[in-house]
Amino acid sequence: MHTKLPTPLSRLVARGLEVCYCEDIGPHTKYHPYLMSEPVLDLPLVTADDDKLYAKDWLQKLFTRWKDQPQFIHCYRAREIQLTEHGIAPYWNWPECDSDQPSLLHFATGVSGVIYPPSFQTLLKHAGDEFRELCPKADDLWLHVMALRHGYPVRQMGNQSVEYPGIPGSSRYALRRTNVDEYGNDKQIARTYQPNDIHRLRDAARQA
Repeated sequence: MHTKLPTPLSRLVARGLEVCYCEDIGPHTKYHPYLMSEPVLDLPLVTADDDKLYAKDWLQKLFTRWKDQPQFIHCYRAREIQLTEHGIAPYWNWPECDSDQPSLLHFATGVSGVIYPPSFQTLLKHAGDEFRELCPKADDLWLHVMALRHGYPVRQMGNQSVEYPGIPGSSRYALRRTNVDEYGNDKQIARTYQPNDIHRLRDAARQA
């Protein structure tokens, strides 16, 4: 049963917003049902959290950057994956990205907004839903490993990561507590990234 839409959303629907109901698959709900429902993926896809207050030009800047460089995944906030002699360092050790150059080592975090090219969406669609077993609570991991495997570098919008202010009373901490504080990300990283993926990351680090 679908819940009644909040009044602000109902007003936006009257102005043209389309609201589609789908299966709840955790954080992957923000992109996967859309990919599976569209027969042709020929437009860029923007994802963002729904508990943030975004700047008026937030979407326009993302779209303009994608039009200028459609071969990259662009985002407002990223981390830089760190490696050890044994593989990928714990997620806590990944610093915030301080570069606006594209890299396969850059890990887009969806909290502030990411734009994905149509060709990448098609690859995601064909990849299916293996994420349900590998990283069910970490969509960013699945999106990055797919970008890594298919050669889509991530480019941050500026030299500093941007995190927009939260909407008062709507912040959600459960996923962060599970993935970060309780090391859920590291467990999912270990399942998701294969030896060939780590080899690609090492190559990117050598070329940096």
